[in-house]
Amino acid sequence: MRRPIIFAWPAAVLFLLALCLAPALVAQPGIRIDPTKAWVGLARVHLTVTEVELADRQLEGAYRIRVPFLPGKNDSGTLQLRSARPLDELQRFGGTLDGTAHSVSGETREFVCDIRPDGTMRIDIAMEGRTVSFKTRYYLPMGS
Repeated sequence: MRRPIIFAWPAAVLFLLALCLAPALVAQPGIRIDPTKAWVGLARVHLTVTEVELADRQLEGAYRIRVPFLPGKNDSGTLQLRSARPLDELQRFGGTLDGTAHSVSGETREFVCDIRPDGTMRIDIAMEGRTVSFKTRYYLPMGS
């Protein structure tokens, strides 16, 4: 005698739904930053930052700097930012994240993010005797 499979479908659907949603439910809050660019003299400098996630009381992510006019100045590496305020307070009241960027070439750069409540931020990066300022937008997940 064959068993009806009607009751197996809801259980299978719930199992697949749980598998799909599990990473989202345990993911740490982070900041998503839009790619941006700035000008240094005649050279345009592009900055891309991966989603910066909370890890061990600091925010960590990766960055990439691209200078199309001078490809030898391109850079990438990891980023570690600290703040005295939680992310939800930064979003409501603004504030500053400061930290370091560790390049794959071994250089260490100062990295400062001025977060504003309107969803914009200014990122200042110390690069070879000057500070390059980028203006961009950021997004925080709901409920962080």
